[in-house]
Amino acid sequence: RVLVGDAIVNEDARLQARVNQLIERVEASLRQCIRLQTAELSASSPKPEAGLMANVAVSFVQGRWLQFAKSGFRKRPSDLSDQAVSMLFS
Repeated sequence: RVLVGDAIVNEDARLQARVNQLIERVEASLRQCIRLQTAELSASSPKPEAGLMANVAVSFVQGRWLQFAKSGFRKRPSDLSDQAVSMLFS
């Protein structure tokens, strides 16, 4: 609930800023990993935009966290995740 913002609505604004910073750092790390992975692709194949792919991945994870928190921690974030990830990134 902290990572999706539910548990920190009435807390100090610095806590929300720290959570946002954490999410931004995760996205930056994903972006760098994607850049390194796509650097190995041949010059003839189109390279996906690393920033966009990292943003989609983080948005997907945050959405799954939100569903998990809103379902009362019953709907697992990993349910059907393999199919969803392959659909997003294929």
